[in-house]
Amino acid sequence: MDNYQICKMDSTKDLRDNLTPGKFQLVFADPPYFLSTKGFVTCKGGELHHEGKGDWDEPTSLEEVMAFNRAWITQVRDLMAPGGSLWISGTFHNIYKVARVLDEEGFTIVNDIAWYKRNAPPALLCHNFTASHETLLWAKPGEKHKFNYEVMKEWDVSNDLIARGGKQMRSVWDIPVTSQNEKGYGHHPTQKPEELLDRIICACTDPGDWILDPFLGSGTTMVVAKRRGRNCVGIELEEEYIKIARERVDGTSFEGEIDPNGGLGEWI
Repeated sequence: MDNYQICKMDSTKDLRDNLTPGKFQLVFADPPYFLSTKGFVTCKGGELHHEGKGDWDEPTSLEEVMAFNRAWITQVRDLMAPGGSLWISGTFHNIYKVARVLDEEGFTIVNDIAWYKRNAPPALLCHNFTASHETLLWAKPGEKHKFNYEVMKEWDVSNDLIARGGKQMRSVWDIPVTSQNEKGYGHHPTQKPEELLDRIICACTDPGDWILDPFLGSGTTMVVAKRRGRNCVGIELEEEYIKIARERVDGTSFEGEIDPNGGLGEWI
């Protein structure tokens, strides 16, 4: 597991003191969205459920949320390699607060991606539009960034309503929510589909690069990194999710690189 390390640490406090500065070509972060109020409503099996995702997702004051975002963003910034990329996923509950911190901390946003969930659950209360997308921010702390343009241009997106292989990939990604097949080792309430991480990792890294996930959860980032021949460090506080992530990574094998042009990212 030397190249696939799972560390029980607090991403807002411990990263600088325990990880190597300038090491990580890519940071993918799926931080808390802070939407689990005591009256949080979700849809399971077509039925209404009143429950939260966990204490870690319960909203606090605006000041505390902004301080949380600033703490982990500045921690990971110091660990990023020259030309490195930071990707952050979120919903409207937190992603705009994250964007403000990025701007204040000197990051440049390269793209915002709309992840369209064709099979998103319905809005059972019927008092708003059905939430069928999440936003991903692609940002960089320096002047340049790595982008495997040809890899993404030739990506197999035959099921995508908008993008097509052989043309430039657009900023709306049609990817179904996480399938039950990817949850075989256990359940995480915000687990991301492997296809989502596959696109991000292959777009911004080359084989052998190091990836950091400061909110590893059930380990999707590390699973895809191993499959694509990248190295990965994941940070997680919950023992339950660390166990799931370890089992998933142990059950994953290298499958090769989607690489029509040598896999060397263009510096832009």
